[in-house]
Amino acid sequence: MKIFICEPDSYKEKLMHDVLSVYNYEIILIKKGANLLNEVSTHQPSVIIYSEDFSTYDTESTLDKLRTNPSTANIPIILIGGSNDENDDKFRYDQLIEFVHEPIRLKNLRHYVDRWTTLSTLYVKK
Repeated sequence: MKIFICEPDSYKEKLMHDVLSVYNYEIILIKKGANLLNEVSTHQPSVIIYSEDFSTYDTESTLDKLRTNPSTANIPIILIGGSNDENDDKFRYDQLIEFVHEPIRLKNLRHYVDRWTTLSTLYVKK
């Protein structure tokens, strides 16, 4: 399964990569926000881990673009950010976006990813 990591902090990015690669996920590191939409359409990841600080674009507009594109609309997103309830309110009813407030425990990261890969039928109503 392919997992996209969109994290501007190279140290956090490496930690996430190291934690998830142990579990045989194929990790693709996205370096620029402008490349995200093209890469998602090309590689079709199982999950996107997206930091609010990742892009120079507004997080809300990036999420809107992912949700309005038919090829990316059903990809789960783990949105990592501060304790900002504003984004929680904007996307609260999108069942494919999970909010994780920083600081995130990396040992729990696998559980978040597993929720959207192996256990997704329990969380996503179709």
